[in-house]
Amino acid sequence: MYCDIKSDDYWKQLNDYVSEKHKDQMYGDKNYMYHINMVVGLMAQYVPVDTVAGLELVTGAYCHDLMEDQNVTFKELEDRYGKRVAQLVSAVSGFGNTRAERTADTLEKLEIYPDAVNIKIVDRYCNMICARTSGKEKLMEMYFKEAPKYEEVFKKALPEF
Repeated sequence: MYCDIKSDDYWKQLNDYVSEKHKDQMYGDKNYMYHINMVVGLMAQYVPVDTVAGLELVTGAYCHDLMEDQNVTFKELEDRYGKRVAQLVSAVSGFGNTRAERTADTLEKLEIYPDAVNIKIVDRYCNMICARTSGKEKLMEMYFKEAPKYEEVFKKALPEF
């Protein structure tokens, strides 16, 4: 792992790394870290980070858009944060030429890594809140149209973290 789980500066180093990777990316009219912090903040309310599994989930939440948006590789995440975090991030990252292909790719991986479902649910929830509060009705329509595709896999979310 990049940084010892007990290190006092683990979260600072993680935040600095993710901030640097997303430095030129925007989330609407806000810096992209607004979205990352929203997802992490919600996850951290429910996930005990004093366990390895909890630490991996919250770290995965921090990194959840790095592969998809910033072309960070599985290997880079694995080298920095371990194989499990890389698997979680990969599972919530969709690849393909169309949105439908990216969604199908994500759903396939979420079947393999059900603990990543929790990250995807929180990410989707945060995206929907921002779309709704920003008046982005077309974006909301897209999320509602996609909801049935996610229904079965979202049922597999772990009730406890």
